[in-house]
Amino acid sequence: MRPRSMVGGDLHWIWKPYELYEKVDYVYGVKAYENGEGFAGAAGITNTLIRHSFTLLNAYLKAVLNVLEISMNLIYLFLVYIKVSDVAPLFGYTGAVMTLAKTILYTSQEYFCSGCSTGHNDPSVAFFFWIMPNL
Repeated sequence: MRPRSMVGGDLHWIWKPYELYEKVDYVYGVKAYENGEGFAGAAGITNTLIRHSFTLLNAYLKAVLNVLEISMNLIYLFLVYIKVSDVAPLFGYTGAVMTLAKTILYTSQEYFCSGCSTGHNDPSVAFFFWIMPNL
């Protein structure tokens, strides 16, 4: 967005409060940009790396949640049908709560990114293959 977002740019009105910051720290200002000091490019690379790190963390979190949820459900089945135990309902409840938590997480993510991962599906496909398995 630089230099359009900076003082004198056609999109500066969006970042008007940022003008004070450009005066406080010159590295963010027009002069530094015109001198090719490189901060904008370096910040862009850093932001890209951070964004990809969060994407990988998100995928890792989903995988860990899936493993934990499946583990709780398997322990529940084991304690109910193979080695009868009074703590089985605790594992069943934990697995159910984890399923609900994952459903809330996945649905919230899709809501806040405007269906970036599943919004391309027809409503019937989304219902039967994405919503129903998560209930």
